[in-house]
Amino acid sequence: MSIDNFIPTIWSANFLTSFQKASVFTGPAIINRNYEGEIAQKGDRVKINQIADPTISDYTKNSSTLTFETLEDAAMFLEINQAKAFAFEIDDVDMAQGSVGVMQLAMNRAAYKMKDTVDAYLAGLYTQAGVTANLGTTAVPLSITAAATTGGNVGVIDFFSKVTEELDKVNCPTDGRFAIIPPAIHSKLILASVIQLYTTQQDVLTNGRVGRTLGFDIFVSNNLTNTAGAKYKCMFGTNSAITYAEQINKIEALRPQAKFSDAVKALMLYGAKVVQADALACATLSTAAG
Repeated sequence: MSIDNFIPTIWSANFLTSFQKASVFTGPAIINRNYEGEIAQKGDRVKINQIADPTISDYTKNSSTLTFETLEDAAMFLEINQAKAFAFEIDDVDMAQGSVGVMQLAMNRAAYKMKDTVDAYLAGLYTQAGVTANLGTTAVPLSITAAATTGGNVGVIDFFSKVTEELDKVNCPTDGRFAIIPPAIHSKLILASVIQLYTTQQDVLTNGRVGRTLGFDIFVSNNLTNTAGAKYKCMFGTNSAITYAEQINKIEALRPQAKFSDAVKALMLYGAKVVQADALACATLSTAAG
């Protein structure tokens, strides 16, 4: 067993495949990669060119005089400010005695751990959501129940109607809306018998999508920020809200000196930004019995 058996480009491809298949927040239904450019090192920036809206004015034939305005540049930058790495080695003895592909298993686990790190980072972008009114706060979260709204509790059906209303108010597109919720809220949808469950487990296993209901594709994640153990920062919207860029900057295979082992080390660079705040809602939820 030697370094010749794991060419870096092959392991890079394997890592990316495992990483992307296991990810919730980096899926195309949640984020876009419209501005993913060449990323060389931590601190690089991807420029996002935008322009201010033109003014719409009245026009009367043969009398109106048009005034030409200079549109302001509203460019923003996606900062590639996250750099994560891993490095491990596997002794030749373990490699030879292993009944399964030890290195492949290790790379799959590395992909999972990296995914988990990136997912948690993206979940933290709830702070940039533009739609938060009437959707609970850390001080006073909405208490969600499967039953109808009563007293201080909000029925899960009424809650989704509330989210829809708030997104509609800011003209968020209705196509491709997603909801990222924790298992506790997913259970309320099941108990309310309103979620259309998928007949296969493929989506659940690969990207956390569990079904569709009330105009939203439903994704379940344990990485949503959970304040004080019960106040989930759930995210809703479309993939136009968050733009994301990533690159496995380097994956290297090596034979460490003075050891009989194969080793792999990798560096990953990435960053994300909310570029359409009105396409992202954040609701602070807790759960109640029923």
